[in-house]
Amino acid sequence: MDFPAAIIAMVQKQVVEFGRTGATGIERVPDLATAIAVAPGAGLFTEVAAQPLTFQEGGYVIAMYGQERAGTNAKAASTELRLQINGSKDLIRSGQNGGAFFPFLGLFGPMLNWFPLTRRVEKNNIWQFIYRNFDTAATATPTVGLAFLSDEAVETMARDLHGR
Repeated sequence: MDFPAAIIAMVQKQVVEFGRTGATGIERVPDLATAIAVAPGAGLFTEVAAQPLTFQEGGYVIAMYGQERAGTNAKAASTELRLQINGSKDLIRSGQNGGAFFPFLGLFGPMLNWFPLTRRVEKNNIWQFIYRNFDTAATATPTVGLAFLSDEAVETMARDLHGR
């Protein structure tokens, strides 16, 4: 389905003016079975992949929310994220080296806890979230969610907007 231009324009205007916009749902990345182990030494890390997130319907991801549950800037700085999309694309890249990791603190900040994003997804698309813990003194417990605009909900909004 092509998103109606008026809906996309409305969402983009809201993000520019207010920093956030409404979603039709939240897609939550499956929590890890256990916390990410302490890093084995300075400059080293422990890496764990979450269970893949498989989208159940098409639409747009419009924001990514993240937090390391300890909630401190130090934990957010020592917890990193990589996102692979359908096994072939990376949201975070490092030049010709392909996929890369980025600290929670840089993505989600100490106050906002969200990263604006506009990314089309189709039903059965798979997003793989991989985390790293650089903290040599404590485990990491990251959590990530995605604000989502579903095609079905947007179609309904467009019908309501035009009175059909």
